Amino acid sequence: MDNAPALSLLDEKNELERALMSCQELLKNTCEEKEQVVTLFSEFKVHFESIRTQSSNYQQRLVDEMRLRKQVEEQFEVRLAQMGASVESK
Repeated sequence: MDNAPALSLLDEKNELERALMSCQELLKNTCEEKEQVVTLFSEFKVHFESIRTQSSNYQQRLVDEMRLRKQVEEQFEVRLAQMGASVESK
């Protein structure tokens, strides 16, 4: 009968060791997943910054092209007016 408490303690010890190993494995997996998420986030930030820079460049290019178009239209209108005046004077 004295062996019963010893077996009970041994069973409890074995159960606690299994629980500890399970927790250690879970913690290891969680740490690995966190590292993967941190890596993905870092890659996302780099990609996002690249896209933002590209978007900014495209917006500036659009503004420049719109300004150039307006200048060309104004030059065209001036030239057209000059040609009209030239035709009327002849």
